[in-house]
Amino acid sequence: MAERIKTALEKALERAAQLKVSDSDLERLARVDAGRALAGRFLQDPALDLLRELASQAPDARHDVTAGVEEILLQNIALPVDEQVARTNRRAMEGITAIKRDPESVRIISGELGYLFDYYSQAYRHSYTNLKEHFEQRLGAARQMLEQQTGVRMRMNVERLPEFREEWIRTVGALNTQYESLLKEQKERLKAIPLAF
Repeated sequence: MAERIKTALEKALERAAQLKVSDSDLERLARVDAGRALAGRFLQDPALDLLRELASQAPDARHDVTAGVEEILLQNIALPVDEQVARTNRRAMEGITAIKRDPESVRIISGELGYLFDYYSQAYRHSYTNLKEHFEQRLGAARQMLEQQTGVRMRMNVERLPEFREEWIRTVGALNTQYESLLKEQKERLKAIPLAF
């Protein structure tokens, strides 16, 4: 009866103490983290020369650093909901082209991604326009009735209605689900191309 029930934290600490991580694994993780940080700087700084930065790494560290760069660049390729995302996509693809052994294959996949992004952008705009028109038609009768009752001309901005915003969020969710699987396939194809370093 004197046995005490261990908390989740105590159990987690016991499991962590049992894990054995070698120094070489820790060094590799540090190099991958350095690559992740380098990719972040590359995405933010258009003047940063990624190849020069990678070439300045110790030869035995380049592969791990490049793997970290690749991870972050692939994570930053997203469906282009606005121009900022599109710019980030272009910059990420520049970096991926630079770090891969077969840049021509990257260019082919990049072209396919361009088509995917164009179709997504068209579907995004088309969905928004259709939803807005649907709400305007639905609310048109109510607006006319209010104008007749009050004698005052009214303007309704359906985009500000909570119902419109909720429906738009659902619409975008469905659209993104459809295109995210295609984007994931392309990212996997990019990842399968061997790294240059």
